Amino acid sequence: FAAVERCFLELATSTTLPTSQLINLFLKSRGRTVNGTNYWNLYANYFKEHMQIELARIGKEAQAGGGTPSKYYFISCATVRTQCYDKFKEAYPDSYQDILLMHEEASLLGSSPQTIAQRGHGFQKHYRRVIQILESAAMKSGFEAAIVLCGKVVNEDGSLGHSYNTPGAAGFWETRCRASDDAIVGHLKAHVYNTTSLAAVDEAFNDGTRNDPSTPNSTLNHDRDQSQAPEGRDDGLKWIKLELIRQVAQLGGKCAWDKNFPWKGMSSALADANLCIRGYPAHKCLLPGE
Repeated sequence: FAAVERCFLELATSTTLPTSQLINLFLKSRGRTVNGTNYWNLYANYFKEHMQIELARIGKEAQAGGGTPSKYYFISCATVRTQCYDKFKEAYPDSYQDILLMHEEASLLGSSPQTIAQRGHGFQKHYRRVIQILESAAMKSGFEAAIVLCGKVVNEDGSLGHSYNTPGAAGFWETRCRASDDAIVGHLKAHVYNTTSLAAVDEAFNDGTRNDPSTPNSTLNHDRDQSQAPEGRDDGLKWIKLELIRQVAQLGGKCAWDKNFPWKGMSSALADANLCIRGYPAHKCLLPGE
């Protein structure tokens, strides 16, 4: 297939015609059509959900109730559906394929959850589509890529993962990331699963009281400082330490916590300075040292 595509690219260069147009002309000259997507089958589903509109294109109506023939007669009649399909393509000559594809995707999203086998099939289909795009871009324009794909459902997508490099990016993971293809897929899965789990926990336990002025033990200064806190875990810990040191010094306490911060001995260290913590969200997390 790479050799065939190279021939089309050379022909496109010599004729100044787009590659897609050359492929379509070649298929038409051989009496063939592209078999990637069966739009007739997609239209059958579209027709069932928009039967009244589609039948109106050919001047027919779907009879309701116990009349004979019933409206299901038109659904099963291939001749009528063919006429409607032709009118549908005439009405949307440039976008009918996109309409049918979007309708199919919307139907899938609104249907019942996929099984593990269906998710696996969908993932492999998506992976092959991405690879075709990358290979074509690399051959046509010299675009290189290194990608990693995985699923985000922990219990169902454990076997779904792929890594791919175009020829110009070969060895990228081993050279720059010190990881094999399997290892880089594992890293991505760990990151995605962790992000997904944290998002689920935050959605389940976020009660909306983080910045609520009516929450007990909250002050304006506390809300302002909290809004300025960084989001990352490591940066957040650093901010907490610096903020505690700043407030202790502001209240006249003496501390040398720059290097060895007394997490476990926080209570006793503050007691020695005649200080205590107020407004701490103890209903959400433990005090330092507990």
